[in-house]
Amino acid sequence: MTRILVVEHDAECPPALFGTWLEEAGCELDVVRPHAGDELPALDGYDGLVVLGGPMGADDDEKHAWIGPVKQQLRDADAAGLPTLGICLGHQLIAAALGGTVRRNDRGQQVGLLGVGWTGAAAAISWW
Repeated sequence: MTRILVVEHDAECPPALFGTWLEEAGCELDVVRPHAGDELPALDGYDGLVVLGGPMGADDDEKHAWIGPVKQQLRDADAAGLPTLGICLGHQLIAAALGGTVRRNDRGQQVGLLGVGWTGAAAAISWW
């Protein structure tokens, strides 16, 4: 069975429907809640990592003590080649952890579904 580590940052942002889809696809989810005091486990034995959303920011390390360790775990996952998905805050943390820039959207908060596509550079990468 495929084991996925899921990092939840806020009780209001659980795996919900996405978690259900993963379970229906045969995945076993281990949900860790560092906001509630859970320790982040070692990545050994996991087949993937999902980092969920929350109301905090990617640079809120001082306000939320677990943000720094989550970013380190994301760097470790990247170094190990572990498939990783970030949702909302999760993708911001991935960007921050791997040297990207995260900033406020000048047009305000983006909520809901948004179409995405490939850039020319990304389209040229052999993903599989």
